[in-house]
Amino acid sequence: MRPSRRWNGALALTAAVVTTSPALGYEGSTTLAGLTEQAAMSSRLHRRVVERFALSLGIFEPLQLDPVQLSEDRARNLFVRLRALDAGQGHAPELLPRKTGQNLAALRQHVLGWLAAGAVLETHPALRVRHHFVDGKTGRGLRRQPGVTAMAASADSVEQGISTVRQLLSGAAMDGTGLAAPDWIESPDNDLGLSTFVDAYERAVTAETATARETALVEVLLSAGAMLAVLEQTGDPAYVHNDLGAVLAGPFAHQVAERYGRAGVPAPDAKLQPDPPQRFRELLFDGKGGGLAERTASRFLSVGSITRAAVPTGTKLIGSGGYLSTPTLKHWLAWAERPALVEGGRAPAALFLDDRCFADYASVLLPEVGKFAQVGLDFLLRGDLRLSLTSDSALQVKLLDEQLGSGTLTVLGEKASGERQVLKSVSTLPSRPGVLGSVPLGEEALKDLVRLVVLWKGRDHHNQPLLTSAQLGLRKAEAAPTVTPAPEAATE
Repeated sequence: MRPSRRWNGALALTAAVVTTSPALGYEGSTTLAGLTEQAAMSSRLHRRVVERFALSLGIFEPLQLDPVQLSEDRARNLFVRLRALDAGQGHAPELLPRKTGQNLAALRQHVLGWLAAGAVLETHPALRVRHHFVDGKTGRGLRRQPGVTAMAASADSVEQGISTVRQLLSGAAMDGTGLAAPDWIESPDNDLGLSTFVDAYERAVTAETATARETALVEVLLSAGAMLAVLEQTGDPAYVHNDLGAVLAGPFAHQVAERYGRAGVPAPDAKLQPDPPQRFRELLFDGKGGGLAERTASRFLSVGSITRAAVPTGTKLIGSGGYLSTPTLKHWLAWAERPALVEGGRAPAALFLDDRCFADYASVLLPEVGKFAQVGLDFLLRGDLRLSLTSDSALQVKLLDEQLGSGTLTVLGEKASGERQVLKSVSTLPSRPGVLGSVPLGEEALKDLVRLVVLWKGRDHHNQPLLTSAQLGLRKAEAAPTVTPAPEAATE
């Protein structure tokens, strides 16, 4: 059988995606994936997927992404990008047998794997990285250096492998500018951003079939992982000093990847307590010095941001070379004496970052980055609920940990076949932790149901959009089988 044109196109796009790309900050398949996994294991993700989605294995539960449940363009885009990920690192999901009439087969990966795959996916194609910059002082995104034209920057991006010749000719090549990272997370043009996360979460609860809900949950995890990757890149000094050259050359990122790989990335700093954000974007930049970009920019240098101004006033560089230190870094900045270049004196000492500096930077930065990622993941899934049935068959919904604004509570019933249908929908008033509402259902409404599920959709007490959910199993415990005791042995 000859493959269809659509399938041939998918294969061509796969080949384009796997083409060697430049190093762009923290390496996706090792550092970003490792940071994301460490953050997930330190977060409440495991408990929440068990309680909200009835996944008994939690973050190790296998989930399928069924392309049939997505639009044609969305399915093809995700399929080829996911299949192009590093299989050796375990990011490329398992390809399941293709069903009759399907152009794209279903993909399978466990919950933690999908989350990590989302972090890696955020760096593919490389053009997305233009939107990962945020100036640690101003909050601005990537901008061109003085004297660099848009045409020159676009041509350089093609040479570096970030853009293609077709993009250059169509005017879509990277021109040395980009959205600020916090804006990119919230941008409607970001197919792995906050809007996709919110939309997919709602479908993961309310979709009629189990297959559709499972695919939507995969989209939730991919989007969450991608947003965490954008956050994690603000823990690379090059991204917060507008240092595109250092991002492309990647000396710091290369050393981090070689030293820690994926499995060796340190756990989040348990002692660090970032200020609770009102919006996810504030974890990157909050304008008050509490965002990760601000913390990184104020204490660390990148290769292209080193100037004489970096040396504290009054510092004397004595000897032929050495290091400047800070309270947390023994090797903050390296310097070396230069030979005499001018009459009557020596040229200023050379200032640079070497492997010792990079090692010290990583040892401090990575645990901080992991902690911010952990806080970010918990923030995205905030607002835990608990369900119970009262004696008169009313569903009582308790709010455990998050003050909520007004919203809508939708109650769904799930049958043994996995199909769900809406039973009731009621409005809720602003609430503090405690009883959020009680929805009368009646015994007849519960007939033939195996599970009750609720989706709360509204705004939190900071007036930010929030979705959360919970589920309650209705299966009655089966009666224990009667055991007939064995006859006692006769005694003489």
